[in-house]
Amino acid sequence: MEEALEFLWTVLGPDKSSQIQEAYSFGISTTEEEIKRNSNESKYWSNPLETALPYAPNMKIYCLYGIGQSTERGAYYINRSPLTDISRVSFFIDNTVSNLLEGLEFGVQTSDGDGTVPLLSLGYMCVEGWKKKLYNPSGIQVITKEYIHDAVPYHLRGGSTAADHVDIMGNYELLSDVIAILSGNRPVEERILSQIKSV
Repeated sequence: MEEALEFLWTVLGPDKSSQIQEAYSFGISTTEEEIKRNSNESKYWSNPLETALPYAPNMKIYCLYGIGQSTERGAYYINRSPLTDISRVSFFIDNTVSNLLEGLEFGVQTSDGDGTVPLLSLGYMCVEGWKKKLYNPSGIQVITKEYIHDAVPYHLRGGSTAADHVDIMGNYELLSDVIAILSGNRPVEERILSQIKSV
């Protein structure tokens, strides 16, 4: 990760890279002191691994997301010429790299997800991070429910069982769960169908 960020700062140039580094954080806090310090600086607020949830013991968090779609999560790049003119990017996906058993095809690494966001980004904080007192000091209840993508063939938006990144908004079960959460009509139970706990 560090090497990738250093490369990014080099390609972006000093002005843009310092602007990004002043506005966002890219680290992981592992102590209460770090979490407390970070809570006073807005650059950390968008990184759930550097700030804690608010102290709200009566609040509930529902993580509702789709799975079962091959989702891009990384790429192998190749530099086709020396980096002398940064206004002309010479880096391309290395389409000679493939290992189908590991979800790597033509230089693109895929994993489970919703077709846009990889599973790790969708579910890690829900099933692991926010279960820790460091990131969830008041013990807010976090309920995760995954929906398997099961699109209807030839349907413009995937039908009532689609669970990809956008079409999940038409998923009948998800809509029913959202109405139940908002109305308090019935409990929405945790349901983990993916391998998120072992990732």
